[in-house]
Amino acid sequence: MRIERLRSSLLGGAVALALGGSLIMTATPAAAAELAPKATTSASAITGMWAWGNPIDPAVDARGDGDPEFAPKALAAFASAHKLKTVYLSVPWAADEGPFSSWLKASITALHKAGVKTVAALGGDPAWADQPDLAATWTRSAL
Repeated sequence: MRIERLRSSLLGGAVALALGGSLIMTATPAAAAELAPKATTSASAITGMWAWGNPIDPAVDARGDGDPEFAPKALAAFASAHKLKTVYLSVPWAADEGPFSSWLKASITALHKAGVKTVAALGGDPAWADQPDLAATWTRSAL
């Protein structure tokens, strides 16, 4: 008798588990769909970049890199596509002379039109640590 009762209990439990399990199995996808996060277009955490290059032909100016991706329109298109707010341009020594002067002015104008709020100058040389006046000279020509 105990065996019959045990068998009935186990059989009843198995049926309940099977029915309950199938109900859970069919309910899971619907519940999962409701809990899934909705796709959103969130803003990138990256809001700035350092542009270490220039499009100036090295045959025209020895400081040139000849990188077309640093042309004013290309910089502006990249900044706009990535919603950048700050761009740091690599500025060589005596940037107010030769083709660098017009490239810098055109780049700054294009970047501002593309929505970039801040355009700053990047530069540096180990010699500046020993001769700070060189840094001051660079700063004046970069501005």
